[in-house]
Amino acid sequence: MRNPYARRLKQQVTIRLDQDTIRYFKHLAEETGIPYQTLINLYLRECASSGKKLANAWRAAPDRGAAYKALQLPSRAGRRTNGSTQQRAARG
Repeated sequence: MRNPYARRLKQQVTIRLDQDTIRYFKHLAEETGIPYQTLINLYLRECASSGKKLANAWRAAPDRGAAYKALQLPSRAGRRTNGSTQQRAARG
């Protein structure tokens, strides 16, 4: 049974997540029987309530291009990009 007040307690947002991240939470959802979006919310809530901070090496990057390159995962290296992504990359 769903909580009739849940709609008032939560705010719908759109967020872009890496495929690997979604795959991880969907796999965890299958194991636990908890919907993956609920798992993501629970994880983020735990991070927020504990004041967890990220250890981002990319924060020290001098420009946005260098920061983006530092974030790229090895599994993404061989991925093809579409034209709009290539155009943005060319503009810097």
